[in-house]
Amino acid sequence: MKPVVVVGGYGRLGTCCARQLLRSASAEVVIAGPSVQRAEATAAALGSRAQGAYLDATDSRTLPNTAGTVAAYLVCCPGLPLELLSHAIESRTPLIAMTPTALPPESIAELAERSWEQETPLILRAGWAPGLAGVLAEVLTRSYPVLDEIRIASTGPDLGSVAAREDWRKLLAEWRQQRGSGSRRRMLQFGFPEPVGARRVVQVPHADLRAFAAQHTIFQLSYYEQDRGLLARGYRRLTRREDSGPAAILAAEAFEQADSREPIERLSLRAANPLEVSAWVIRVLLRNLELGKVPAGVSELREAINPGLLLRELERLGACVSREKL
Repeated sequence: MKPVVVVGGYGRLGTCCARQLLRSASAEVVIAGPSVQRAEATAAALGSRAQGAYLDATDSRTLPNTAGTVAAYLVCCPGLPLELLSHAIESRTPLIAMTPTALPPESIAELAERSWEQETPLILRAGWAPGLAGVLAEVLTRSYPVLDEIRIASTGPDLGSVAAREDWRKLLAEWRQQRGSGSRRRMLQFGFPEPVGARRVVQVPHADLRAFAAQHTIFQLSYYEQDRGLLARGYRRLTRREDSGPAAILAAEAFEQADSREPIERLSLRAANPLEVSAWVIRVLLRNLELGKVPAGVSELREAINPGLLLRELERLGACVSREKL
């Protein structure tokens, strides 16, 4: 198998994904980023099948000629520069982006056309958050001819780095400007499975779900994450619950009628932490890329791979997936 270039591979997410790939395949992994010292140090810690390299994703002069020599670019750093996307298309190198992608619709449309013509898959928002929430929503919509609402609750992304916390704060600020689009079934707390338990939640925007309702036969989709603000910390002290740590829980509920107060079905996914699940997703995607099963063009995670198949693969790798009719 050709090497995988992990852009931002010395960050928390990139290192976790690289470690998982090295465990599961015989391919090499290139840890790439603007700090060659950090890239080489991380590669040395990962073993002989990893190497470090200098790469500035915003500077096309630093992007090597990878035509036919690289299995994929795996982007684990904040942001997704157009320079790297254009380079991937021109070199016909598949690209998987794990982090939120704030690209204007016209840029997405142009990239979709070019990548289709070049027969190159570009998979956007392919991690724990964003990514898997759309997969769960897709599975539920395929089970019913019409739904009034899908409501999703998540323990949220990994916030162990400064960049991740900054991204999360930007999402909250964006939601405060979109208050009019809230769910009619507003939720202040959600009962996550143990060891997390009841948590205050806040409705936030979700990049890969903005157009979901319009594209499917549902009236509304709403997405919540556990609140990590001052009120939430006070609530945990009041209920004598400690912070749950890095637990990763994602639950999607389907409501059939406009006046339904209780869901008709709940689909959930649980794992030890968000980084681990993201690494499993990458492992499955790269396997499908190798087999030629990922379509060319721009795709969301739920479009790049059959959602039901992805959940079964994640369960095989260690996630707990449950589906309950209510």
